[in-house]
Amino acid sequence: MVFGLDEAIEAVQKAISDFGSGQRVNIAIMALPFAGKSKLLDEIVKIHPHEVTKITFSSIISNREELPLLEETNKIMVFDNCHYLYMRKIGGFDVLEEFLKMVISSDDRLYITTWNIHSWNYLDRVMDIGKYFPVQLIIPQMDQEDLKKFLLSEYEQGEIQFVNDTEVREDKIFTIVKRPVAEKSIHSRINIYSLKINKILFEMFHQNLIAKHADHYSVKPEKLHVVIKYLENIRLVW
Repeated sequence: MVFGLDEAIEAVQKAISDFGSGQRVNIAIMALPFAGKSKLLDEIVKIHPHEVTKITFSSIISNREELPLLEETNKIMVFDNCHYLYMRKIGGFDVLEEFLKMVISSDDRLYITTWNIHSWNYLDRVMDIGKYFPVQLIIPQMDQEDLKKFLLSEYEQGEIQFVNDTEVREDKIFTIVKRPVAEKSIHSRINIYSLKINKILFEMFHQNLIAKHADHYSVKPEKLHVVIKYLENIRLVW
């Protein structure tokens, strides 16, 4: 089993077993980014290598022709990142609606899907998407202690240790900068003071992603996935 996903895997396994007995209940798995929904699907494929077909959407599917044709003989279909099947614009639900038609019309197949939890909540409000997937599983986000246990689970006891050997550098959002300037008319130098802003810290503090302590800032655990995505976007811009 996979750390933190045992209950979700057991629920999917039960749905697969029920499907083999003639009872089909399609599944939706919801989670925040990096919470493990794709890892869960990989584990299901590993358990049923000859019964499951997995399809991953890695970007927005903008037209119906991009939907995969179900020519597979496998009866258990796994679709990862189904939040890429819609866009918030006029006509942006066409692809998703086509996908859902396929889901309800294929009585001889079991559909296991994953969704960004925010997208799922939005779609459930506007189009009641939950009715297509009777089994709904939410993967909780790991806290700091769970994340530590997850990392250690890959090693033997005592094989790895967490050591805090880094210096804490005090970064400030605002810094007063002194710039000496030569003034010819009075034949001397004067100091010009300006305000320097740490844009990254300012933006993350403004969005309530970090917390200020006495001598440093730290990322709020529940906002870690947002900070990672924010820094990734900055790197792309840079």
